[in-house]
Amino acid sequence: MRRGRVLPALMMLLFAACAREPPPDPVVAVAIAKFDARQQVIDRGIRELRAGKPENEPDFRGRTISQDLDQWVMTPKTRDEIQALRTRALKSIYPADAQRLLATAESMLEEESGRAQAISKYWVDHLPAPFWRRHWESLFEANGLQADEPDGMLLDLESQMRKALDAGDFAAASELADELIAVLSESRNRATTRIIRARMSTLRYQPRKTACPGGAPATGPNERARFVRGDSIDGFYPALAIRRGEQGAVVMRARIDGSGCARSVAVVVRSGVPSLDDAALQWFETARFSPATSGGTPIDSELTWKVLFVIKS
Repeated sequence: MRRGRVLPALMMLLFAACAREPPPDPVVAVAIAKFDARQQVIDRGIRELRAGKPENEPDFRGRTISQDLDQWVMTPKTRDEIQALRTRALKSIYPADAQRLLATAESMLEEESGRAQAISKYWVDHLPAPFWRRHWESLFEANGLQADEPDGMLLDLESQMRKALDAGDFAAASELADELIAVLSESRNRATTRIIRARMSTLRYQPRKTACPGGAPATGPNERARFVRGDSIDGFYPALAIRRGEQGAVVMRARIDGSGCARSVAVVVRSGVPSLDDAALQWFETARFSPATSGGTPIDSELTWKVLFVIKS
C-alpha cells in the first residue's frame, strides 16, 4: 500500500517539473531587461509631458494635451501588442527569435516616443498658436472693445492646422503654427493701431511710484521728448507668461516735465495679458527720458511708446 501511494506522488512531481517553464536564456534575459528599462523611460516621459501642462487648457479645437496623448500615444491596443511581443520573446527557445520579437517591440516603442515628442512640440514649443483665438479676443476685451473679425489668413491657417491635427500629423501642425504666430503678430499690431485711436481721448494717468531716476539733457532747440534708456525689459518678463508662451505689446504714454522726468503714465493699449501690463508699469519706473524743447528751452510734453514682450528662442 505504501509503495502504491508513492508512485502516483512521484508521477505528479514529474509532470509538474515538465510543465514548469525553463528560465530564459541569459542573453534573452539581458535583452528583456534593456527593453523594460526603455519602456519605463518612455512612460515616464509621457507622464512628465502631462504634468508639464497642469492647467490643461483646451486649444482652438477644444481639445487638451491629455486628450491628444490618450488618442495618439501608447493606446491600450498598442500596449497590448507590445506586451504580447515581449511575452513571446520571453518564452522563445532560441535567442535569435527573442531578439527579433524585441526588435519589433522596440520599433513600436520608438514610434510612440516620436509621436509624443511631436505632440509636445505642438503644445509646448509653438505657443501661443494652439490658443491664438484667446490671445486675439483678450486683446480687445482688455481694452473694452468688441473684437475684430480675425484676419482671413489666420482662419485659413487654423483650418489647415485642424486637418493636420485630426490626422495625427503634429509635425505638420507645428510647421503651420510657425506661420500662424507670424501672422497673428502682424494682425495684433494692426489692431493695436486702431485701439490707440479709440482710447487716446479717455486715458487715465497715474503718478509714478518711485523717485525719478533723472532725465537726460535736451539735445536741440526744437525737439520732441524721447526715451533715453531703462532697465532691460527681459528682467521684468513674468516667468509664468514665458512658460505659457504669452507675448504682447503694451502701449504707454507718459507726461514728461522739463527736467526729463516722467511724472505720470497711462496705459494706452493693454496687451491682453494682465501680468505683462503690470510688468510694463514696473519697468516704466526705471525709464529715463530727455525733455521736449521749444526754442532751446525744455518744456513739459507727452510721449507715446510701445513696450514689447517677445520670447527669445
